[in-house]
Amino acid sequence: MKKWVLLVWVLMMASFAFGQKSSCNNRLDSLQALKIALKNGAWPTAEGSIPTRVSFDSLKCEWTVVASRHGHTRKGKCKYTNGCTLVSSLTLVLDAKTKRLKSKKRSEKLYPNYE
Repeated sequence: MKKWVLLVWVLMMASFAFGQKSSCNNRLDSLQALKIALKNGAWPTAEGSIPTRVSFDSLKCEWTVVASRHGHTRKGKCKYTNGCTLVSSLTLVLDAKTKRLKSKKRSEKLYPNYE
């Protein structure tokens, strides 16, 4: 019985010692993340201010910056309707440890204006 209690106690101490250790060393704040995003092609808003959404994921240790803009077009299939609204989005993922760009994804969607 004493060996069993001793074994359980050793395992509990080992789990406390090697338990939840934060490996994320965040070297960026939100303003630095925005500056890096603007250098890598993120669009400023119409007023010339910063992109729309910035978030930090502490589990992956990365910043996500999403910039979006919209406009109007009458090209392609849109010339037969009342035009289309074009929504462009750019998602940048930055590594918080190395201060570098991990991924860059652009997407565009057309929404027809039927009125």
